[in-house]
Amino acid sequence: MEIKEENKLFMKCLGKRLHIFRTSRHLSREDAARHIGVSARTIAAYERGEREITIDKIIGLAELYNTVTTKLMDSEAIIEETGIKM
Repeated sequence: MEIKEENKLFMKCLGKRLHIFRTSRHLSREDAARHIGVSARTIAAYERGEREITIDKIIGLAELYNTVTTKLMDSEAIIEETGIKM
């Protein structure tokens, strides 16, 4: 699925945030992929912001990372942690 231009920056920021949460919990891409029923390559694409992620996948990752979806998608935290300007 091609990402619309206006969503590309958000997806890049969200991807970095997903990566931060996964690695801070010492989980592999394979662990995350298994939990939400996708491939490790798909997790990598999510984390690079190259593929849109559905809300059900975000919910699944939030459960795995022992957090809530709003923390994963917190735009202020994304800016602060990644240094990316929105």
